[in-house]
Amino acid sequence: MRVYGLLPYIVVLLVACQTPETNLKISPPTGQPPPTTDTTPKSAWSDPATWGGTLPSATSSVTIPAGKRVVLDSSVTVKNLTIMGTLEFADKDLELTSDYIMLHGALRIGTAIKPFERKATITLTGNTTENVMDMGSRGILVMGGKLELYGKSPVKAWTKLNDHAAAGATNLALLENTGWKAGDQIVVAPTDYQELGGTEAFEVTALNGNSLALRTGVQKARWGKLQYVSKTGMTLTPDTSVTPLVLDSRAEVGNLTRNIVIQGADDTLWNTQGFGAQVMVMVNSVVGIDGVELRRVGQQGKARRYPIHLHGMSYREDGTVLPDASDTFVRNSVIWNSKNRCVVIHGTNGVSIKNNICYDILGHAMFLEDGVELRNTFDGNLVLKVRSPVDGQELLRHESDGVAGSSGFWLTNPNNAVFNNAVADVSGHGIWYAFSKTPLGLFKNVKMFPPVHTAFGSFDNNVAHSNRQNGFHMDNASKDDAGNLEGSNYRPTATGQYIDFRYKDSLPYTISRLTMYKNDAGSLWHRQGGATFERNVIADSPAQIYAGSANCIIKDSISIGYSLNKTTASVNNGTSRPPVGMATYNGSCDVKNHLFVDLPFVPGKMSGALETGYYGHPVDKSLARATNLRFINAPIGFRLPAPVKDNFTYAGALWDPHGYAGPKGNYWTFDNPFLTDGANCQDVAPAGQTGKSCVGPYYGLKDFRLEKDDPAGGVLTAIEVTRNDNNTVWSVGDGRLAPMLGNMRHAALMKNGEYTLRFPGSPLPRTVSFKATNLISQDDWTMLSVQYSGEINDPWVYSTNDHNYYDPPRWDGDFLKGMIDGVRVRFMTPVGSVDEVRSSDGTKYYQDKANNLVYIKLRNGLTFPDEKNWEPDSEQALERRIHVVITPR
Repeated sequence: MRVYGLLPYIVVLLVACQTPETNLKISPPTGQPPPTTDTTPKSAWSDPATWGGTLPSATSSVTIPAGKRVVLDSSVTVKNLTIMGTLEFADKDLELTSDYIMLHGALRIGTAIKPFERKATITLTGNTTENVMDMGSRGILVMGGKLELYGKSPVKAWTKLNDHAAAGATNLALLENTGWKAGDQIVVAPTDYQELGGTEAFEVTALNGNSLALRTGVQKARWGKLQYVSKTGMTLTPDTSVTPLVLDSRAEVGNLTRNIVIQGADDTLWNTQGFGAQVMVMVNSVVGIDGVELRRVGQQGKARRYPIHLHGMSYREDGTVLPDASDTFVRNSVIWNSKNRCVVIHGTNGVSIKNNICYDILGHAMFLEDGVELRNTFDGNLVLKVRSPVDGQELLRHESDGVAGSSGFWLTNPNNAVFNNAVADVSGHGIWYAFSKTPLGLFKNVKMFPPVHTAFGSFDNNVAHSNRQNGFHMDNASKDDAGNLEGSNYRPTATGQYIDFRYKDSLPYTISRLTMYKNDAGSLWHRQGGATFERNVIADSPAQIYAGSANCIIKDSISIGYSLNKTTASVNNGTSRPPVGMATYNGSCDVKNHLFVDLPFVPGKMSGALETGYYGHPVDKSLARATNLRFINAPIGFRLPAPVKDNFTYAGALWDPHGYAGPKGNYWTFDNPFLTDGANCQDVAPAGQTGKSCVGPYYGLKDFRLEKDDPAGGVLTAIEVTRNDNNTVWSVGDGRLAPMLGNMRHAALMKNGEYTLRFPGSPLPRTVSFKATNLISQDDWTMLSVQYSGEINDPWVYSTNDHNYYDPPRWDGDFLKGMIDGVRVRFMTPVGSVDEVRSSDGTKYYQDKANNLVYIKLRNGLTFPDEKNWEPDSEQALERRIHVVITPR
């Protein structure tokens, strides 16, 4: 085989892999390469003189040498093509077919000033055995080269419906005049749940202004109108009297047709093995892709073989930092029918991914790989129909549906910008922020803050709907290169490390204008500290907001249980899982100016505005952090009729300072005589189905610890609290047997009550400690007898609020003696009867050795030395936690 213009590959390697400067200033992203000014004389491909007298054939391995500028002026097929110089496409319809294109020089189709207006098709035909410079085959392989592809994009890459499309409709009303043409291929997103119908593709047959005619009818109805909130609920009539926010659940419509096409061969390798085309870009390269269609792309099950792969442009494997790739961008383009992701940014910083469409993608679509990728921008992209690889073929373990599923956006470093994107019809999460504890993969040697503590970039005006998992998920990151997951508690800090357990060192950041609806597993799940979620609109999901976070703010937003778009009911969102407006997990976030709309109460199920399965505290006072909540057709929520699960318990009493469930200042309790007998209570609406609103206060017992010879250490031991006046019992089983939350074991007690605390299944304890909460002043008290071994004579019995030294308490008697003169410890002295304890000021105890009990009067009144530093709505300020200890001297 004759090789045209061959240059030794060793020279190629030396040129492409020169060591760049490592101390260059990182430039901000421009999204635009510098203008091309090439004055090299042109040679026509069709001129034999360009090739030394003989034109290349379909079996030729062709090289365009450095310094040579060739214009492709006729359609050609070659075996493979290496470009050291320049290849440009003439202004005519052209096709170029090659196993691969190795690009060290420049490949140009059109320019930024004059986009290409004809039809250019590059078909890549390589096989699975070729591995060109470790970049594989069937691709445009850019190593130190410049790829400039400028097609004539439609006026709008994607838009939305402007009216409903009924099933069977052959006309679509669009939001704007798009400039699309007859013959264009389009896709229409679903507006229902992912399990009930996905994205559909159509051919346009005619246009009339903003109206499209389709060759075939719509199979599944699509929603196409804005929804507003009125004083009586959702309406199609424009109304901003209740809120300026609007629910926009109109279907997205995208155009897949571009006049520059890069495609894999439609052959046996594609149809049986998913072996498609790829564009792989290496260090020292510049890429501008604008108005290009990539189809039959991605190589199934093969790492690094993706439709567009920006690889190692900003780092070396040893951790050396290179300049940002700010001249590289992908915009106004379409990547569809991919067997391996969509756009992968790997070890690359500062690129712009703007106004593109990813459709029919296998695996994560928009993908940041190792957690080192910074300052990249995702702006105005549409991601539709993302499916997960089958088990065993996924590149990362969590990409399979059996673990979590593939996402629309998999973002592993927070320092990136995400604006104006829409993602729908995804097997996994729509947008998944997965910040690991350390960089992983090829670039794990990069010295940088851990992603889980790196400052946030920006996030605004994104849409996630019709996804099988959460619309937005900020939790669960890879813990290893295989993609096994662990919980990820994102906390951006100035130092890049976690310091303050109360999240006070977290840097603030904002998630704004996020619209989510019809997500089967719930819309917003986040586990982090420091965020403000504002002006978000969430609808039609079983769990609107799950906030397993601390030190965050949720404000100026809407939770809509059932919007007007309810032609069908999801299996997950029907009677088995009714919608709930919000669950903030023990009120760990401030909720301000939040509106709950059309969240009906479903008897016996978590439903309504708030999921009230608070479990961290026996008396939960976190509703103090929920201010100016508004409810339209949305009861406050459901409280379970029974007080406990088998091996953990929910909070017995929720303080209601704003009067959401009943009179202001009351406590919302379970409807259980342990909590309600003798109290001044009234029903929470609907009456008889969701607990009582009772005059308090209630006090809490929690965090029980027994001596070391207890196998559970007391933390997970079963507890049994008997209310002595009516003999009702609150019991929580062995936490070691709980499938989850086994450490959540506590009880709520009434003021002036008398109770007995036992530990069934444990040896008679010789040491006991626990926390008592909500005992605000000396007037707050209740009587408690605690199971304790009668073999111990004259034990230490004391209470303390010194959390630095007594969490957990220490059993060193000498140490305790050193604290006697401090206000942080109150030692109790023994007396001869229960009545003496009952009438005391909380400084006496009685030991009933025969019955193995110690009687104490729970009361606070201690001085808290750090009280002046408490924030008013902090847990300590609201709870006034004290420790109670009974231990041998």
